[in-house]
Amino acid sequence: MDLSNLSCIIGTLEQQLAELDRMGLHIGAAHLDASIQQLRLELADATSAPETFQPDPGRPEA
Repeated sequence: MDLSNLSCIIGTLEQQLAELDRMGLHIGAAHLDASIQQLRLELADATSAPETFQPDPGRPEA
């Protein structure tokens, strides 16, 4: 996982989240918000101990 792009990806997803909220698509927004929160947790884990970081095994690597 390339951590240098993860913050940029999170920012883009947050823009999409705001647009979904604006359009009233709250269920889609809730799912996207959960994904953003998971990415933030993984980013925090990876930056606090990069040598031991293991991405979620349920998600395929990019």
